[in-house]
Amino acid sequence: MQKKISQILAPLASLAILMLGNGLFTTLLTVRMQLEQISTWYIGIMQGAYYAGMVLGSFFCEKFVSFFVSCAYNSYTIYFNR
Repeated sequence: MQKKISQILAPLASLAILMLGNGLFTTLLTVRMQLEQISTWYIGIMQGAYYAGMVLGSFFCEKFVSFFVSCAYNSYTIYFNR
């Protein structure tokens, strides 16, 4: 049981840090935009676009990463298998 907890602790801790940083970033961005007297409508559009980009990015992330991994692998094999 202790081994399973130790295996899952690092991903959960990294997720917690990521969520904390994301929340602080969006709060800071919103406060800064309000200090610059930007319309709340634009602030809402910007926040919505930020999260829409995160959702769309999650759908295309696998293809993006696999493309660059395959390119790196091909470059590696071409360079070292002369």
